[in-house]
Formats: sequence, C-alpha cells, structure tokens
Amino acid sequence: MIRLAHPDWHFVISFHEHQTPVLVLENPVEYRRLVAGLLQQTKGQPGRFVLSRDWTVLPLEQNMAMVSNVFSLGLTDRKLLNGLAKHAQALSCQGKLCEVTAGAQAAVLEWMACLETELPVPIAYDDEPDVAALLKAVGLRFDEPDCGTPEALDRYIQVMTAMTGTRVIAFVNLMSAFSAEEMDALAKAADYRKVHLLLIEPLVSARPQPSWERRYVVDKDLCELYPEEDNRAY
Repeated sequence: MIRLAHPDWHFVISFHEHQTPVLVLENPVEYRRLVAGLLQQTKGQPGRFVLSRDWTVLPLEQNMAMVSNVFSLGLTDRKLLNGLAKHAQALSCQGKLCEVTAGAQAAVLEWMACLETELPVPIAYDDEPDVAALLKAVGLRFDEPDCGTPEALDRYIQVMTAMTGTRVIAFVNLMSAFSAEEMDALAKAADYRKVHLLLIEPLVSARPQPSWERRYVVDKDLCELYPEEDNRAY
C-alpha cells in the first residue's frame, strides 16, 4: 500500500483501492504552508513529506505529481514532450512500425530528390532522415481537450500514467471547480488508470460524502479528524 506522511500529523494518509483521500486543511496558514511544501517536493526540492510503499520510502519527485491550477495542466512541459518523443521514436523501430518508418524515410528522400532537381543551386541532405527530426517536424504533442474540463483531467492522468512513473497525483482545490457527478467520474477514471489521487481542499465540502472519499481533516485549531486505522503506525 502507498502512504503519505508528514511529521506534523498524527495520521498517515493511506491510498486504498477504489478510495480517494481528501485532505482538508481549514487553517489558511497551514493550508498555504503544506501545499507549497508538497509542491516544492514534487519538483525535486527537499521537504518533510514522506511517500512510501509498504513502508519503503519512495523518491517523492519520481512518484508523485501535483496540480495547483486545474486550468493549467502542463502537458506542454518540455520533460513530458521529450518523453513522448523518445517513446514514439522507440516504437517506430519495432514490429510493423519499422517497415512503415522505413517507407516514410524513403518518401522524404524522394521528396528531397525532386527538390534537388528543381532548385537553382546544388544542395546536400542526409541520406537517412532522423526519426526524431521527423517527429519534431510534424509537431508531435499531446492532444489536449479544453482546459478545466473533466476530459482534460482524465487526459492529464492518462499522460502521467503512461509517460512517467507517477503513482500519486495531488490536486489542489479541485472539488470547488467540479460537480459531484464529475468528481465521481474522475475517481472512477483514476481507478481505471491505476493511479491514486489526493485531493487537497481548504474546506469540508457541503455535499454528501461520496463512497469513494476517505477524509482527513486538520481544522482551524489544528485538531485532526481521520480514519481510526490510519493512526501513525511508526
């Protein structure tokens, strides 16, 4: 089981199958401090959060992503795009795609030969077009639905699952931007894609608590309310 701990908490957030932890931080200063700290750690900076699997510590920046603005999901991030290009380049040399790739390279060479006969000056070009250059030339990128939609969130989860080693994705203040029905669908989509979500909210939702929600509350006075079995076990 994957868990997230912090030395200031008496509880450890547990990521159970078919359940999504919701961390409610009602104290504004604590909310700001913990959200900023977790965001820094997901970017590789030092911090106090500990992510583990079966109590073995995991490198947090390699296994967890965080979205602080649901209207800017970052699928144009250079690291993600480089990962997509490398993945596509590797696939282009495997199985049936290898033959198709060779055909595309041959077509490019034929095109260049035609240009060579028409241009008024001598030219030179590579006789074996680079696959990476071809992918860049066609503008390979992720297909992004409109920002701030359930489809965009599902696409982000799909990309992070396929392109990185991400095991957990944290979303900040997501429940205020999506309906109960949309949140239900998002929880199911995460289950389907085998990734855990962590929802970080400033207030307990006025909606009825759904069956998938596993709630952890740190109130304005820093008192804690959490599932009994998630009391710190170390």
